[in-house]
Amino acid sequence: MPGYVLIAPAVLATVVFLLIPMIVSAYWSLTEYNGIRPPRFIGLDNYVALLTDDHFLGALQNTTFFVVMGMAIGPLLGLASAILLNNSLRLRGLFRSAFFLPTMVSLVAVAAVWKMLYQDQGLINDVLGTFGLPGHAWLNDPTTALPAVVVTSIWQGFGFETVVFLAALQSIPREYYDAARVDGAGAWAQFRNVTLPGLRPTILFVYVIGSSAASRPSTRSS
Repeated sequence: MPGYVLIAPAVLATVVFLLIPMIVSAYWSLTEYNGIRPPRFIGLDNYVALLTDDHFLGALQNTTFFVVMGMAIGPLLGLASAILLNNSLRLRGLFRSAFFLPTMVSLVAVAAVWKMLYQDQGLINDVLGTFGLPGHAWLNDPTTALPAVVVTSIWQGFGFETVVFLAALQSIPREYYDAARVDGAGAWAQFRNVTLPGLRPTILFVYVIGSSAASRPSTRSS
């Protein structure tokens, strides 16, 4: 009985502020309702109109590309950097803070900095010019604008994944790696048979949180 009393506030808040609004919103989605007049039931007409709207389909395509590319590259970079930082590395704390710092920076500041980098006279085009390569209007070209935003989002977000993966790596008992080396397992075999199984819950967490964040406006994964 005391346990139910302790969880009652959280359950009540979830029902009032999450479950009931979801049910009401689902009902309103089946009606014609402007917030003033009483809702009029129209069935699936709103969904039909939405799925035949070119603007919505374009936004859905861009969002899908953003999520897929971000979650395909970001966690891999986070895992790779976490593995490097998990080794006996000097100034590991400094590197860990440096990787995580972009996550703490305001999205407005990140957007402003990367906008300057992507400009015609920005640093990226200057570096390309150093190697004799032509510059590009990254944010003005529809074919490169979205990938450029994806790169910015990955840069800001993969530090979170680095810290999460690093914490998970440090929780894997070293005895497992010692036993694998005694059995003759190389680096790849240790990664496949020890590291990945130990990271499965963390990998699931990173992809769930990252996908949820990336699919919301003005946010990233991790």
